[in-house]
Amino acid sequence: MQREFNTRRHDWPARHFMTSISEREMPMALAGTIYLYRSIKSKGLFCFSAESKPDGLPQSLSPWRRFGEVSPAEKLPHGLQRNAIAPGMRENGYQLYRKKPSRSEQN
Repeated sequence: MQREFNTRRHDWPARHFMTSISEREMPMALAGTIYLYRSIKSKGLFCFSAESKPDGLPQSLSPWRRFGEVSPAEKLPHGLQRNAIAPGMRENGYQLYRKKPSRSEQN
């Protein structure tokens, strides 16, 4: 049985899906290992991706350097939950984020 995807609920909008992971593989990717990347071009910009290579990440912000991975049994950094990054991962194949500057960096 094939599932219909409702784009009004932001449930798998295939027209925005720009990665080599297929729609059928994405639920497994969210439950699987998530790779952590840092943009060399844009300081302080980071990315979660289900891809072990940065090929599907935004070229305008490349080069990307992988600096870690999170297994399914581990928690994401910064107290984030997998369901919090799921919409971006589903829509784009990745989720960009910036760390909030510490108080010492703000002063």
